[in-house]
Amino acid sequence: GHGLTVGHYPQSFDIATVGGWVACRGAGQYSTRYGKIEAIVAKAEEEGKPVLIMNGLDGTSDSVMADKALAAGTVPAILSVHSFTAHWRGYARPWHAGILWDRDPRLAVPLIEALRREPDLVIGDNEPYSGQLKGDCLYRHGTRRGLAHALVEVRQDLLGSEAGISEWAERLAARVGEIAGTDPLRRIADYGSHSDGAGTRRQAGGRASDKDGET
Repeated sequence: GHGLTVGHYPQSFDIATVGGWVACRGAGQYSTRYGKIEAIVAKAEEEGKPVLIMNGLDGTSDSVMADKALAAGTVPAILSVHSFTAHWRGYARPWHAGILWDRDPRLAVPLIEALRREPDLVIGDNEPYSGQLKGDCLYRHGTRRGLAHALVEVRQDLLGSEAGISEWAERLAARVGEIAGTDPLRRIADYGSHSDGAGTRRQAGGRASDKDGET
């Protein structure tokens, strides 16, 4: 958000993102004073503030940071941020962004509703992919732990410039900021997964995806 700062200051600060810092467990020039990004997030947990874990890589840090939050007595939420190609096998994808989710609606549904209030945006609900994937990062670190979670997919042609990146970063920060810390997100709740089948929950598995050159 505007007017906020943080002690974490990597050399890539001008082009880095908060999601990237957390996903990479980053350090920076001031880390000897303020600690790595994981230490800064841990401090927020200890003060009882809402914690939203953002991840843009393989979900490894989701597990680390979720463990730290839960150990500190704070129930976090997980938001994974990715991008998708504008065209797939000759089809022009119409969505500006999509929100992927499984059975747990606590973060995904309010985020879809908030983004759809912007009249110029086409927001997919489990588009261009399904969020009902057994074994992906949201399943492993959100569904199996009972933590609220969602995955954001932004179309890549909208992220081709610094202005586009800033626009979407500010948009997501604003919309997620309206939702983070609400009571449903601060509770552990077992919604299970469509991928587990009826009556079967919290089973590990492998992810299959048809992504091609996407992040």
